[in-house]
Amino acid sequence: MAIKSAQVTLGNVTAIPIITSDIFTQTTGANGDELPALVANVDPAITVYLGGLGVTSATGTPLAPGQSLSFRFMGAEATTLYAVGASGTPKVAVLLGRQ
Repeated sequence: MAIKSAQVTLGNVTAIPIITSDIFTQTTGANGDELPALVANVDPAITVYLGGLGVTSATGTPLAPGQSLSFRFMGAEATTLYAVGASGTPKVAVLLGRQ
């Protein structure tokens, strides 16, 4: 299983998708063949927020600086993961399997 990683720069107003087909080869999984992913906040000071389309700092799941969260996606779920920063332009690192 090949693995690919990328760092995605976020804004602090509009959430953006962090797993896209222009960065990653495989963006879908299947029942029994899930797509593994790890998302890490690599900014030293800014919290980022994860969620669906339109996620904000008020509605998202917080990911503090240095924290990471793992996922196992099925179907096209991976492409529905969005992120936004609390301020500035923080970065998240995304590690995606099955590339």
